[in-house]
Amino acid sequence: MNMSVFRFKQFEVENSASALKVGTDAVLLGAVVGLDRMGGEAAPRRILDVGTGTGVIALMIAQRLAKMSEQGTGSREDEGQEERSREVHEVRSNGFHIDAIDIDGPSAEEAKRNFAASPWAEHLDASHCGLAEWDNGPYDLIISNPPYFEHSLRNPDVRESAARHADTLSYRDLCEYAVAGPRTDTGGQPEGRAQLAPADHLPGGLSPDGRLAMILPAEQETDLRRTAASFGLYPARTVRIRTTGRKPPKRIVVELSRARGPAAEEELVIQKDGEFTPEYRSYVHPFLLYL
Repeated sequence: MNMSVFRFKQFEVENSASALKVGTDAVLLGAVVGLDRMGGEAAPRRILDVGTGTGVIALMIAQRLAKMSEQGTGSREDEGQEERSREVHEVRSNGFHIDAIDIDGPSAEEAKRNFAASPWAEHLDASHCGLAEWDNGPYDLIISNPPYFEHSLRNPDVRESAARHADTLSYRDLCEYAVAGPRTDTGGQPEGRAQLAPADHLPGGLSPDGRLAMILPAEQETDLRRTAASFGLYPARTVRIRTTGRKPPKRIVVELSRARGPAAEEELVIQKDGEFTPEYRSYVHPFLLYL
């Protein structure tokens, strides 16, 4: 058996060259992000995966969108329920495309190989590029499993250290890109507010109704909300993830948008009494071989 390959139900992920390997956070984000909720209840058609690594999040989203197109179903919570006709029409008539970028060259090349070997190769592109230089938007969904270790000791492996530490890609960077697109000369503007374009004509970043989704440690939620608000982005949906019901949330999946209004608040408990909960199983069952 090739131990460098991580096998899912519908695709395989080569897992040897990327700076960071397939992990629980990436799988949770790919499974939990609400694809049926984007852009006025239409499924996203243009997606950007930032810091793609092996490409696992992009592949999970491709699997979900392909299922919506082929079977006329929405995301996990829509299975067995009435068909969302508008959403299905959007995917069938326009298709979808996922751009995946990574500042680490070997990671981008590995993602490219994983995409080419998948059933959705024509929908996926991987590029060796940093977020600051990427100009191919706007996107209906920008998604990222960003580094979040801000004050920990550095790993002697330079590539893994860059992949793990927030000074290479922070949620501030993601929020800035979402509203401003690729970085340009600030011309004396305050940091993080450089040359913002009108919402209906973005040089990159989010489409007017798009969402920025990411997974982070739960203790960073307050600072994330404050940072996002400074860029005119607000939570549209927050999923707080607990390993067990007795423990406080360990991770949050947050979807940000320009709309300021009531946000969906959800909780996901992974295990209860030593068993995976039905809610967790329903999210990851389409992907993981052992569930």
